[in-house]
Amino acid sequence: MEDYNGGCSNTGTAYYRNTHNPFLYYTDIASSITRCSRIVDANPSAIGYLALPTTLITDLNSTTTSSNYMWLTPNTCDDGHTLCAPLNNTVTQLNDYLSQIVPKILNSTIFKSQQAALLITWDEASSKTPNKVTAIWAGSPVKTSYKSLSAYDHYSTARTIETAWNLPTLTGYDSKAKPMTEFFLP
Repeated sequence: MEDYNGGCSNTGTAYYRNTHNPFLYYTDIASSITRCSRIVDANPSAIGYLALPTTLITDLNSTTTSSNYMWLTPNTCDDGHTLCAPLNNTVTQLNDYLSQIVPKILNSTIFKSQQAALLITWDEASSKTPNKVTAIWAGSPVKTSYKSLSAYDHYSTARTIETAWNLPTLTGYDSKAKPMTEFFLP
């Protein structure tokens, strides 16, 4: 989590939003010091606009510290929610951030040596397309330039992971969700 203070304290800098950290809503994570310690500040040496997630990139370039599942929530400057200096333009800020971080992720050791997939998604729809959000898959196991006409929801992300790893569903919501397996190569 960018700009997160850690310890499941629900705090961070002015650019961190607890509502963008889904792991704190799981009691078995939030009540466990050990599990909470796995939620880390992605950019410990910087705050705000273009404070790139050095911890994530380090983990992606390591074969010993990388997890099978990594989650990154950008801070509100980098996710297009907050006007931040020097640009004070949320769309430009988001575009600049993605243009720098996505190549670093896709060129990392993990993405070059393993079957790794990157999902980029937004949490809000536009007023022109209510209830529709953009989601982009990238990586070696993903079909190139593939566009789906199917409708998915946020539970589809969990369902996709459960399907790929043969895991049981967590709730009734993800058990009813459609997995996004059509995006992947056979």
